[in-house]
Amino acid sequence: VLGGKLDLLNNEELRRMLADWRSELASTASQNTQEFEHFYGSLLPILRPRANLAQISNASLRAPGDFFDDAGSKLPIPAGRVDHRALINDREFQNAVVEKFWIEEDMLRQYRILEPKIEQLLETLNSEIADRDD
Repeated sequence: VLGGKLDLLNNEELRRMLADWRSELASTASQNTQEFEHFYGSLLPILRPRANLAQISNASLRAPGDFFDDAGSKLPIPAGRVDHRALINDREFQNAVVEKFWIEEDMLRQYRILEPKIEQLLETLNSEIADRDD
């Protein structure tokens, strides 16, 4: 696509889909960037001074239905567990979590929009390949 060789394809629909593919991915990539920036720019700065990240990480290594077989090693925790109730009641933290939820919802919406487009592209590619094999 980037090499300008779309004219080698016989299928006009496939040519159009591949030409538009970068813009199809742009909004999903933008959502992913927003999620990354929020986590590292908003949420972690709130958590660092108020929470024991190792304790939180160890508690969340295995989530129900997690598809990772090896979630990694537990992190060493300094003596004593941190009570995170004050963090949970902190308005800034609550708002950052709600904001993260909104961003994640937007990402899921983007993936739901993108998924059928990927399936359609794969079907069209398979059709093009099958036509070339004939």
